[in-house]
Amino acid sequence: MRMASREIPRSEWIRFFECFTRQHEGWFATLELVGREPAPEVEETPLRLISIAPARDDPGGLTVTLGDSVSRIEQTIYDAERVTVEEDSEGGRLGLDIEAADGERTLVHFLPPTASKPLEAPTEQQ
Repeated sequence: MRMASREIPRSEWIRFFECFTRQHEGWFATLELVGREPAPEVEETPLRLISIAPARDDPGGLTVTLGDSVSRIEQTIYDAERVTVEEDSEGGRLGLDIEAADGERTLVHFLPPTASKPLEAPTEQQ
């Protein structure tokens, strides 16, 4: 399978992540932290949210949230400079590469629900 990378312009980050989150919520994902020692291990877990961090002092901050109501992981990337989406030859999204000003990279790899563990149907709370 052939892969291509496409950089998302900073001016489109908010709209891109809102759409991305809606389209990929519940897909299984893993985080890989490159350039950080020691790199924490993160197991495959459902993607919950990718959003612009609300920090006033860091308008380029991004937060990736993985997990569910039982287990939740948040990774904040401060001073993000570049966001690249990895796509297969048919335009299917395979992951994200978020690069910070200090060179550290956060890679989000994911599989659609049909290619990984089955998802449980959400229950309504009244």
